[in-house]
Amino acid sequence: MTHIENIPHILQNGITHRTSANANSDFVAIGGSSLISTRSNFLLNNGRY
Repeated sequence: MTHIENIPHILQNGITHRTSANANSDFVAIGGSSLISTRSNFLLNNGRY
């Protein structure tokens, strides 16, 4: 799910990570800032460590 204003960038560049060289500098977030912050700092065990 994304904000409708992000669609043109996604259609042109695909889904990009926020640290990517192709990241959308005009990205419009739709989640609450506290939720986004929690997700940014959550470490998920991938079984390699």
